[in-house]
Amino acid sequence: MNIQKINEKEIFICESHNEVIQFWARYKSSKPNILSFDHHTDTRRAFQSEWISKKLDSNQDLINKLKDGDFELVKNLKHDEHIDAAIRCEFVDKVLILSYDSSKSRIEDLINVDDRENYKDNTRIIVNCHSSQPEMSIESDILSEKIKRFELCLKPIEWNTNYILDIDLDFFYQKKSIEVSDKSFFSNLIKNAKAISIARERGWINQWKKEFDSELTVDFLEEKLIKLIEQST
Repeated sequence: MNIQKINEKEIFICESHNEVIQFWARYKSSKPNILSFDHHTDTRRAFQSEWISKKLDSNQDLINKLKDGDFELVKNLKHDEHIDAAIRCEFVDKVLILSYDSSKSRIEDLINVDDRENYKDNTRIIVNCHSSQPEMSIESDILSEKIKRFELCLKPIEWNTNYILDIDLDFFYQKKSIEVSDKSFFSNLIKNAKAISIARERGWINQWKKEFDSELTVDFLEEKLIKLIEQST
């Protein structure tokens, strides 16, 4: 695993988002929460394609093997199946997702903050999704309001004292999404996180480069993010 330490905080950087599960598993003894910044919700059932193609009655055997440390199975997880796998393997507790794309999920213990009336204490995944393609960025006033909406379901103390900050670079559509004037709120999220996972997802960044910002690159976003981590820890 590509793990580096910045001021004693572990940072894991990978190409595909499904790879983060092995890093999260390093912290399973403390059952951390996950705060995930992503274009997608990444909330499909784990090993869904394996389950269907091999005509298995369930995917529980694969989950059990992954839970026991068979991380070769990670390559069989699609990019959007790692959250379900991490929860069912008991590597993490709750997952809070700030996203754009609310792709339909077969996971039962998931709720959007807009459906807060149906929230239950055992709900494991809470999504704050903005599918209307707003200008999403880490500008403090914008970001703080979006993170605060999780309070409609969950008190801050229930997640923000023990969390891994997870960032898919496809969260950033344009250079200006990360080049903001006030980064203080995001810096505090970095500072208080017990660890950070970063997925490059190069294919999506190349897509955003075509659609939104011709100067956007993975290297640019990664460099900016690492610099922010260095300044915040």
